[in-house]
Amino acid sequence: VALKKMQLLAPDLSRELIDDVLEKAGVDKADVTFFASHQPTLWFLPVCQEHVGLKHAKTQPTFATTGTISNVNVPAQLAAAAQNGKLRRGDVVVVLTIAGGMTATAAVMRWV
Repeated sequence: VALKKMQLLAPDLSRELIDDVLEKAGVDKADVTFFASHQPTLWFLPVCQEHVGLKHAKTQPTFATTGTISNVNVPAQLAAAAQNGKLRRGDVVVVLTIAGGMTATAAVMRWV
């Protein structure tokens, strides 16, 4: 039950974090070209992406082939996306990680 509650609260926490990091970086959501997120379930990435307002951004889902791989989720997505051409030099990237206990981080960066 606690895990289910945490997963249901995660999209709201994600939206708050991403709004905050984009504001601090002076970046509009419309300028984000790629979104990478923790993937604890098959449904989390697309639900979170839509909930935070980044539906237009490219993603690299990995859950179907790797399951949840904890803190390696985001680097694995970035590596796969760069390798298959979804992520290119100059892209504005937002990354989001969420862990047990509802600790979370978000960052915005330009891919080089």
